[in-house]
Amino acid sequence: MTLVYLSILFISIPAAKASTPDNSQHLESASQFQLRLQKVTLDNYYLGEDLSRFAWLNMPSLFPHVTIPNHKARPLDIKLNVDIRDWEISALMPTSTPATFSTDEPHSSQQTFDQYVKSDTRINSVLIIKDGDIVYQQYNSHGPEQRHIIWSVTKVMTAAVLAQLESKGHVEIHRTVSHYLPELKNSVWDKVKVQHAVDMASGVDCIDGTINQKGQDCNETFETVFELLSKSGDKPSSLNELLNSVTTKTAPGLITEYASVNTLVVGKIIEAITNQPLHLTLSESLWKPMGAEADALIIHNSAGDIFSSGGISARLTDVARFGLLYLKSESKWSIMPETHLTDLKLIGDAEFPERRVTGFDRLFNGDLPSHSKWQWDLIWSDGDLYKDGFSGQGLYISPARNMVMVWFGTADKEFKKHYLLPIARQLATADFMQTGTGK
Repeated sequence: MTLVYLSILFISIPAAKASTPDNSQHLESASQFQLRLQKVTLDNYYLGEDLSRFAWLNMPSLFPHVTIPNHKARPLDIKLNVDIRDWEISALMPTSTPATFSTDEPHSSQQTFDQYVKSDTRINSVLIIKDGDIVYQQYNSHGPEQRHIIWSVTKVMTAAVLAQLESKGHVEIHRTVSHYLPELKNSVWDKVKVQHAVDMASGVDCIDGTINQKGQDCNETFETVFELLSKSGDKPSSLNELLNSVTTKTAPGLITEYASVNTLVVGKIIEAITNQPLHLTLSESLWKPMGAEADALIIHNSAGDIFSSGGISARLTDVARFGLLYLKSESKWSIMPETHLTDLKLIGDAEFPERRVTGFDRLFNGDLPSHSKWQWDLIWSDGDLYKDGFSGQGLYISPARNMVMVWFGTADKEFKKHYLLPIARQLATADFMQTGTGK
């Protein structure tokens, strides 16, 4: 199993009378909840459709969590945009898709964005913010006040904390990982710089969704360490044992390969520098100053290791508030270092593997992302950013259009998911999205 893998002017109508959508259709009885919970096991909760949809909303009932406290909410006005709701997407579906995307959509049929969002059962919810206002929101399978697991979108939040520590001079990303984590000395981490780890360019032989040279599925190994799966076979019993057992596949800094152990290392470095558990630093550095409206939660194992690569459950609106940190703004909520935002646009030395470039070409119809960096999966030359999460979670940010789009999802039983990523890219580059105040 792999949990973390992979031209019309802008017109807003007046704010909706209710601040949040009606949630009555998402309520269930106590007996229904109990029956569903009894069906969930470590062997089936990730297999997709209804059982997973229930699990994604109730992870604290399945695994131990700690709280990431919020403070004072950043206000978000609702100014729904009919152009987005009625935007025609029939010509935007890819004609050839990678294996993780379904091919059963009727490409020739015509439908609006809103019709698609409401009809694809793999979409749980979608929210779009433009120029600081909510311009589209749809909750298909849960209410706006419910937390939902965001899986690997957690990674960019962990990386954001590291970026803040770097800007304050608390960490030098050109030092090696083992410099900050002496328990990893005499391992591959002696040659991997912090920059390599945060950029997914460490060269370790622990790539998500693959079998390493030892014949091990690295995902299953670290998921077992975090007690997300039943333990079977000879697997490391602790996070330190796992990280010390990792071997090298390529030299660091050459290729970006998606390996969640890189984020686990970054999380441990943050804890070493701050001398406190990661969830408290996430609260102090992100959740409180960005104006989250509710506490978030994050998974930990029985040893107290925080699942820094995929464990956060949060409200959709608060994931969107995190995305707003990457837009240009002079408000008190702007807490990401300007130097970091500039650095994200710069293409580094590490390149995408050729197989991924081929997949991007099909998925985006030639509109290829240029690089990845700081745990962001895809970055385009115009500065747009994307982070993916297992089973259809996603965060798309377009600084040039002052837009954030976030969604929660549940894959089907074949682990195929919706089309919101290519649609988000098409929406961001649509003519009617180019206007705005940039406030």
